[in-house]
Amino acid sequence: MDTKTSSVTGISGTLSSRQQARPCRQWLHASPLALSHGKVVGRRCPGLWLALACLLGHCTALAANQAVNAVSSAQETHAAQSLLWFDGNGPKALTSELLSWAEDLGSIPSSSQETRPGVGAAATAELDASYTRLFLTLLNSVARERGLDVPLTPQALRLKASQGQLPSFIKQMLPQPGEVTRLRQMIRRYRDMTRYVWPSLEQLEFKLGQRSPQIAKLRWMLRQLGDLAAAEADAYREAIYEPALVSAIKHFQQRHGLAINGELDGATLQALNTPPEARISQMQANLWRWLELPALPEDYLWINLPAFRLDVIDSAVEVMSMKVIVGKSSTPTPQFTTHLTRFTLNPTWTPPASIIYGELIPKNSREPGYLSSQGFELRKPRANEAQVLPLADMSASQIAGHLSEYQLVQAPGTRNALGKLRFSIPNTNAIYLHDTPVKSLFRKRNRALSHGCIRLEQPQALLKYLLRKNAALNAAVIDNLAAQQHPSDFNLPRPMPVYITYHTTWVDDAGVLQIRPDIYHLDHKG
Repeated sequence: MDTKTSSVTGISGTLSSRQQARPCRQWLHASPLALSHGKVVGRRCPGLWLALACLLGHCTALAANQAVNAVSSAQETHAAQSLLWFDGNGPKALTSELLSWAEDLGSIPSSSQETRPGVGAAATAELDASYTRLFLTLLNSVARERGLDVPLTPQALRLKASQGQLPSFIKQMLPQPGEVTRLRQMIRRYRDMTRYVWPSLEQLEFKLGQRSPQIAKLRWMLRQLGDLAAAEADAYREAIYEPALVSAIKHFQQRHGLAINGELDGATLQALNTPPEARISQMQANLWRWLELPALPEDYLWINLPAFRLDVIDSAVEVMSMKVIVGKSSTPTPQFTTHLTRFTLNPTWTPPASIIYGELIPKNSREPGYLSSQGFELRKPRANEAQVLPLADMSASQIAGHLSEYQLVQAPGTRNALGKLRFSIPNTNAIYLHDTPVKSLFRKRNRALSHGCIRLEQPQALLKYLLRKNAALNAAVIDNLAAQQHPSDFNLPRPMPVYITYHTTWVDDAGVLQIRPDIYHLDHKG
């Protein structure tokens, strides 16, 4: 295969002859599916193999003038009226939009060789039916992700088309909030980078003023990725390590959630050497996650687990942001949608059996008196009067023996694992948002540290916001109760929607691609 070496000094990236001659898509680029695309299709659209087999086996593209001639001829008026995706001018705008969606989601290849079937109404009708199968498979995959069990059918699409509702229906199924639009644009930008064989950097330590071909590679990569501004070519300076490169590395590290030190450490090098194809696959997985979500309201809490961050959105504008601690990979925080319905001042904590037997009792065996020193006690549940057994003189085995009748409960206080505040978000996994007495953990970059619950960096700030949104609650009374040492529960008159999400890539308002570690290894799961 003929290759074309990139013009950047010292760069070994190559442009293939097929990529040089890549044709513009007319209606659909189609080719036998490459394995990388097959993984995406297999993960999200298991039926798409059959749809694409039909599509690719019968006809993969028609020239626009062929479709116009076939559809607009007087002898074929009846056939044209039965088409969903074509009219007298060729493919409808909705058709092109759905093909673009399928390409951005990884459900069809982004480019390929084309074949041109013969002219005629039959060929156009066959392509129209193939598109129907392709788009139905795509739309049904989105519906399944949203928990909709009723599959779409060709008849349902035709009914919506006859009623003039098909464009609005597609818009509802494939919404385009700003986050989705920006992510799709970034996928296309990275697709342009796949023309080159992505260079690979070696782990070297550079000093300011040093000259090396590896530095030229580094400079080119950072420019392609948008971390280093483009500049006029200077063959000599391209290979010089200078402060601008250090700043670009820091920018790269910041948007990848890495240690910001300006050095080519192992994690930074691994991220730099990741080829655009892999990033496209990662962005496509995150694009699918956007389609799983319902329409977002004006006010809500947004928790992105890989970013270790909670954002408060008010009237569609971010008004507060804070760090969070989420579940470890062994006890991951699940993704779900719920509401914040109540909060508890000075909460008690009743640990689950897995923590009691896996951590607390063994630690009390190693350090007798540990549980008592942390404010734990045994309480009999559902008793008419509180029955409490102190743990001061109990051994670990004695404590375990009482657990058939009593619960192990940590009383409110400065050592309580839930801190001074717990926010209730109804779910089936006993997940809470809560305060923590160990504030130092928020200084860590990797904050996947909990048993699944979400610890908040600024719980008091969140409470103040909720009180402003729920004026019926008396802030003075709440402040007074917070200073005491017993639990107090409050229901929110206006529950706040909460979205606990998993986005390892997104494009921020400044148009910068943000990438975070795949902490639960979900990006490539089938």
